[in-house]
Amino acid sequence: MEKRLNNKLTMYRAAYAVLQKYSGIWQPVPVMVTLSDELKTAIESIETLSKQASESTVGVTESKNQLWEKLIKESYIITSALTAYAARTGNAELKNKVNYTESDLVNSRQNQLLDDVEKIYALAAENISKLADYGIVAAELESIRVNIDSFRQSMPGSRSTIANRKVSGQSLRELFAQTDNILNEQLDRMMEKYTKVNPAFYEEYKVARTIVDYGLRHEKVTETPAAQQA
Repeated sequence: MEKRLNNKLTMYRAAYAVLQKYSGIWQPVPVMVTLSDELKTAIESIETLSKQASESTVGVTESKNQLWEKLIKESYIITSALTAYAARTGNAELKNKVNYTESDLVNSRQNQLLDDVEKIYALAAENISKLADYGIVAAELESIRVNIDSFRQSMPGSRSTIANRKVSGQSLRELFAQTDNILNEQLDRMMEKYTKVNPAFYEEYKVARTIVDYGLRHEKVTETPAAQQA
């Protein structure tokens, strides 16, 4: 989650904590009870979605690493068989094209690995009838094709990755907008009643409604952090 949104979420929690501290004051007012419940639900929804997004990112990374390892292993097996075939038949041109070492593949950048694996796949497909004697069958080529496509889709620039991020971002933005509405348009207005009924409650709520920038600071600061009213 972006730092500014995380700071805003911290403000939401602080405002809710003040409401709970003074619950005995506002509970006789039905709308205040409803708004408090809605604020709690909104905070929990934001926390849940944020956590899911974080876990999803970890899952994608783990899956991507697994695909990377599979691509290297499968590609090296196939290119080794192609190299052996080229050497046995005296096909120097083919040998030059497929004579990769395992280190060549392991140390490749993502885009380079995909380019190399695509070449290996294409050359293996051209010579698949010859590779049967070397233990390579069509099913293995199909497996590497699937893994190539899956790995490509997992890359940051892929359309599916961008679409997933967009959906997640929109959902969080909607939740923050809904929570802002609960506070700005409703709770803040309802709190005016307590300027006379319970000034301490009102003042603590107003302080809690201040968004504090909890960003990292690299120099010593003596003044209080800059703040803004939501």
